[in-house]
Amino acid sequence: LSFIVRPCYRIRMAPDTNASTDLLIAGLVHRLPWSRERVAEIFGAHALEFAIANVDRPQVTVALSDGSSRLALTPHETLDDTGDILNWSSRFAAVRLDFARRHCALLTTNPRHAKWVLRFITGALLARQGGLLVHAAGLVHDGRGFLYVGPSGAGKSTLARIAAARGGTVLCDESVAVRFDGTTPY
Repeated sequence: LSFIVRPCYRIRMAPDTNASTDLLIAGLVHRLPWSRERVAEIFGAHALEFAIANVDRPQVTVALSDGSSRLALTPHETLDDTGDILNWSSRFAAVRLDFARRHCALLTTNPRHAKWVLRFITGALLARQGGLLVHAAGLVHDGRGFLYVGPSGAGKSTLARIAAARGGTVLCDESVAVRFDGTTPY
């Protein structure tokens, strides 16, 4: 798949002691319920490259569930989309995403599962805006972007490493956000 590359600008946020961190992912601001230090611990230090100054209105605010949101873990993955509310659960995490309120309740057995949940939330938000999150390596060559799609183990990360070693630009080796501007994906 070939597409046009548009840059995504990031503003670095100075270290603070707030209990939340805003990350700009795929052009969407996600407010997470953890300090910058905890975000680095959960997602890896590279996640802080996406930290931005607190914004007035993020696309979604993630809150850890205290049990009052009626979230429950399930032995099998379930998905229920009722329009403005999207409920998803598995044996590791449960999510209630309220699109109208821009709020997401998260119940998890381990905060480290949050990166998979964040991927799910990003995909759901992109889908609402006519975009999608693709499990692929994204590379840039001569100003054009290319997606190399495949299941885990297909060689996407290997291809990205080879391209980087030869001077290519790697957007990501795991998931790439694709949006559409009329008929052109970017």
